[in-house]
Parts: sequence; C-alpha cells; structure tokens
Amino acid sequence: MEEKIQRLKERKVTYTHLLDDLEARGENQVSLTDPDSRAMPKSPQAKVGYNVQTATDDKHHLIVEQDVTNQANDKAQLSKISIGAKAVLNVDAFRVVADRGYYNGETIKACLEERIEPYVPKPDTSNSKSRGLFI
Repeated sequence: MEEKIQRLKERKVTYTHLLDDLEARGENQVSLTDPDSRAMPKSPQAKVGYNVQTATDDKHHLIVEQDVTNQANDKAQLSKISIGAKAVLNVDAFRVVADRGYYNGETIKACLEERIEPYVPKPDTSNSKSRGLFI
C-alpha cells in the first residue's frame, strides 16, 4: 500500500508540473507523447495531431506554401497561408478560395489589406435548416 501511495504522489507532482506549464503558456491541453500536438476534432472522437495548411496555384496545382499548426480549427489560418503564397508567387494581388471553416473577419480583413481577394462562404449559423425550413 505504501508503494501505491508513493506512486500516486509522484504522479501528482508530474501532473502539477504539467498544469503549471499549461498555465504559463496560456494553453488548455497537453499531449503526453508530443507536447506540440493538440487534440483535433474528428468524428466520432478527437485525435491528437497537427493541422496542416497548404496553398496551391490554380495553373499547375502545385503546393506553393505550407504550414503546420497545433490550432484545432482553420479560422486563423487564411491570411497567414495566403500572404505566404502571395510572396512565393511574387504577384501584386490574387484571389484565394477556401471553405467556410476559414471564415474569420480579422483574417479576411488582413487578406484584403494585402490585396488578396478571399472567397470564403459564411458559416451556417442558423438553425432554420435543422428545423426543416430549408433543404
């Protein structure tokens, strides 16, 4: 029984250090196997991993910019990857198309300020569809 209590005390110290580290970094989760990875929402459960972003050119369909982040969603990624792609392509202005997961007013504004024209649909925030009002 003494050994079991000692192991539990050691685990408590370990988890206290992890909690202190989380608070110091302003994070809300930690992976014990890879401290930089995060839980990414996937049906039916979350998987620990990374969020990979890529931008391709429309003519040759080649990757011109990429980034790996531990942010679980794409909302803050549009301007960063688009500005990087613009620099690689060495153009003054261009258009970017992304899915609704990238919709974020701040990143859209940042794109527009860099002469990048984003085409991103607004997320469906209405519950009218779930109530059967629209197909």
